[in-house]
Amino acid sequence: MWRLFTATHPPHFEFNFRQFHLLLMAIVVLSSSIITYAKENIHIRDFLFPNITNEGEQIQVTCGLTRNVEEVEFSWVKDGMPLLPDSHRDIINLKTFTVLVIKAAIPEDSGNYTCMATTSTSKQQFTAMLLVQGPPKWQQRPLDKVVSAKNSVTFFCSAYGYPQPKVLWRKADEKSNNKRWTVSVDGSLTIEETTKDDGGRYACNASNGIDPDLIQTVLLTVLGMD
Repeated sequence: MWRLFTATHPPHFEFNFRQFHLLLMAIVVLSSSIITYAKENIHIRDFLFPNITNEGEQIQVTCGLTRNVEEVEFSWVKDGMPLLPDSHRDIINLKTFTVLVIKAAIPEDSGNYTCMATTSTSKQQFTAMLLVQGPPKWQQRPLDKVVSAKNSVTFFCSAYGYPQPKVLWRKADEKSNNKRWTVSVDGSLTIEETTKDDGGRYACNASNGIDPDLIQTVLLTVLGMD
């Protein structure tokens, strides 16, 4: 008896052009999305302000991207508040970078400046600090005071600037007992349990090493003691 053997044929795969076309289109779309995302992933190049900036100097700083990106919008923020061009500063926005110009720096310009770059799919920012040094300016001038004897009295005296001003107090006739004086961190002078000898003129001096200093003289009148 003869045994019949049948040959096993390998599986047959039918080529489907429509499925192949759909698969190819999906790969193209995915690749395009990846490329677009990579192009829109922006980065701001680091920038710095000068280490020493004197009052009255012009300051110019440029904020740009590390690569060319289509449709980018720039803006500036100082200490959390939006900056706009005015008589004191210019903001020049171009296609790939922005320029901030401060025409004549003053101590009030000191602060944190943030450059922001925005596209339809990405947003980046970079912050740098500006310090403008100049002579002290009054924040709160001391005023004359009238106080009843044995009560306390406080003179307020504060100034701002860079470097930070230091406040010193002195009495014209040097008769007051300064062991009862307290000078706070903010520059205010408090005299406890005032006496007749505490009456007179006091001078508040604010200095930061850049001339001119600030000096304000006030009068303390103590009532109730003959």
